[in-house]
Formats: sequence, C-alpha cells, structure tokens
Amino acid sequence: MKAYAKINLALDIIGKRADGYHELATVMQRISLSDDITLAERADGVRIRCDTPGVPKDERNIVWKAADAFSRYTGIDVKHICFIIEKHIPDGAGLGGGSSDGAAALILLDEHFDTRLTTAEKTNILTPVGADIPFFLYGGTALCEGIGERVTPLQPLAGYCVLVKPSFSVSTPQAYAAYDASPAAVHPDVAAMCAAICAGDLRRTAALIGNVLQPCAEQQFPYIKELERQLMSQGALGARMTGSGSAVFGIFEDAARAKTAADALYAPGLSVFCCAFC
Repeated sequence: MKAYAKINLALDIIGKRADGYHELATVMQRISLSDDITLAERADGVRIRCDTPGVPKDERNIVWKAADAFSRYTGIDVKHICFIIEKHIPDGAGLGGGSSDGAAALILLDEHFDTRLTTAEKTNILTPVGADIPFFLYGGTALCEGIGERVTPLQPLAGYCVLVKPSFSVSTPQAYAAYDASPAAVHPDVAAMCAAICAGDLRRTAALIGNVLQPCAEQQFPYIKELERQLMSQGALGARMTGSGSAVFGIFEDAARAKTAADALYAPGLSVFCCAFC
C-alpha cells in the first residue's frame, strides 16, 4: 500500500508536559508523495527489507516497532511477517515518512490477520510508537492536538504543493530543544487556518501557514529562508518549512503552475517534488 507523506500547514507549540513532550496544535495535510509498503510471509525471519542506504532494518525502524506493538495488543505472532519498504519520501525532511510507514504497516497487519481493529484501537497501538502516526490513519486534512494523537478531520482541501528538500537535515530533538531555549516565538493562528480550510479558501489558508519551529531552524540553516523566498518568487501562494525541517513547501492552486515552479527550482543538491493534496 501507499504510505503518503504530510506537510504541516500550521505548527504551533502551546505548552510542555511534565514528561517532556510538547503539546501541539498542528494542521496536517496529506500529499501524494509516498513510500510503498508490502507485507509478505517469509520463512527466513527477516522482518524488514529495504534497499535505501541508512534506513534501519532492525528494532529502530518504526515499521518494526508498529509490528511489535500490534503483536503485543493482539497476541498474534508476527515473526514470520516481512515488510518490504520502497522509500521515496526523504528522511530528515519533516514529511513524516517513517510515521506513515508505521501506520501503513499496522493497516496491512490488520487486513492480513483480519483483526478488524477500530481506528481508536489503532491510535492507541501507534501513539506510543510515534506521536504523529495517528494522523496517517485518517489522511486528508486534519487538526492534530496533544502530542499529535488527538486527530480532528477537517474538510478536504484541494491544492498542490512543491517540496524542496536540501542536502542537509534537521534533528527533531534538536529543533524542539532550540525552541525551548528561544526567548520568543511567532505563533501561527491555527483557529483561523481551520476556519479558512472549512471555507475551502486555499488562498486564505496559504496566507496563514506558519511554523513555530522555523525561526530556530533558520538560525542554524539560513538556506531554509532562501528556499522559501525562491518558492514565493515562483508564484507560490505561501511557503514555509514543514515539521522540524528541513523540507520547505510552497502552495499552488493548479498542477501546471506547480510543475512549472518545480522545474525552475531543480538544482544540484536539492530534491524537488511536485505533489497534490490527497
């Protein structure tokens, strides 16, 4: 099955819990860029196969963790199950590739074993594995709160985006640590964005995009701001970093304009993708 990426149209931090997790209010949008996840039965005991360099094939992989969590919840032995992962979503980009893979793995296990888990059960299984994984059980457009586990689907938003991933990545723990050490932050208006999405107003939505983590990331990597500028110069309605970075996206009204912008932005050291909201 396809494991789709996401962008954060708005990402705000509204507090920090006693356990160290940050309380979020974020609007996520699923996009058409995806990994491909296949479930197969194997006799050799290999849990994960992936040809992409740097992708762990052991218990560090979110797919592995999701399979273990499914096994603990259902009591089903999954040692004979193998997941074949074809990566297309770049790592360290803020696109949720690993989390989406984990959600896809759980959905495939549920179907394979006919366990008929409810969405609430899947959420409970996956939340300890990764806070943003529950969104990928829903897809589309959604408001995610808490540590990401409280998902409120919103009216689907039609649009396109161009993603630009530079050669460097941003560490998520370091990004949040930098935010905690920052004296001030610019908070996006998440409520206004939700209202714009519910009205089907893409231009208003694009005008409201914001990411509270971006200023800290820009201090370490000023090129992030330059990528935003380039996207805007190519006609994006709005542009911002997604997640903790390092990918930057620009929003477009139609596929042709997005494709033209993507073609213009291709350069050595950059990964550029033209995607539809889905």
